[in-house]
Amino acid sequence: MNIAKNLIIILVSVLMGAAALYMFYKGVATGSDEIAGGPIAGGTILIILSLSGFMFVNQKWYNSLTDSSKIVTGATGISMDILHDAFKDLETSFGSPWLGKVKTIKGPAMIFGPHSDGQFIYISKFGEDGIQISSSMSREWLTPSPEDEWRLDTKQDESDNMDDIIRYKFSAPYMLPVLVQKISQFRDKK
Repeated sequence: MNIAKNLIIILVSVLMGAAALYMFYKGVATGSDEIAGGPIAGGTILIILSLSGFMFVNQKWYNSLTDSSKIVTGATGISMDILHDAFKDLETSFGSPWLGKVKTIKGPAMIFGPHSDGQFIYISKFGEDGIQISSSMSREWLTPSPEDEWRLDTKQDESDNMDDIIRYKFSAPYMLPVLVQKISQFRDKK
């Protein structure tokens, strides 16, 4: 993302934050003993939008505040085919990556998994120069190529053993930062 777009997003975010503070003030300073709910609710929404704008332009801040999705910026010219070729032999607890389609995104995605509990990690393009790394439990979102259909044949985990469930639940959040680091290193070599 270029500097002009970032500056516009930051300016709009600051203005929304200032408007939110004004709305909070108007909601509390009504001249009566009651607090006006409308301005408080509107101010809360503006604060959330303002913080979202800041998160959008700052990769490190975004990545530190989310655990199910990460971004890598500055990846202009790196397609999913190029990324898959670079990481196709990477073995993880989710297996090696494969190219497929995720229903919630446009274009191809590089996918790790799914685990027997249905959890998987997918990597896709994000804007002009970004790569997004996310995890999901919605196995029905996946559309593999014919040669990768076997990857969806893993049985769902129906165990009552909490040890297995906890191990699987924590695997994606721990793996996402590692993938961010590996993809960032690959981007820096390009």
